[in-house]
Amino acid sequence: IQDKALVVRSAAIEVLKVVDSEKVRPLFWQELDKPYNFRGGQSLWVRSMMLEYLALKPELQERQKFERLLTDADRKIQRHASRAISRLSSRLR
Repeated sequence: IQDKALVVRSAAIEVLKVVDSEKVRPLFWQELDKPYNFRGGQSLWVRSMMLEYLALKPELQERQKFERLLTDADRKIQRHASRAISRLSSRLR
């Protein structure tokens, strides 16, 4: 997941999503804002891949992290964050 090659990072994310271990969530949160997941200030698709996974089953303690991402420059990131917050809100009703 920390490989220089974007294709390798992308493949690693796909494998980790299938593994679905309790170690994947904290790893994805750590990796989301790493400089190598941006190019020229633009978000790379691997960030969206990780956040899509995180947003599927958001955890209550992650709400602030998702809220912070609502202002991310990448619209895909914003959409995933919004969906996660909606899922969390529906659980609280």
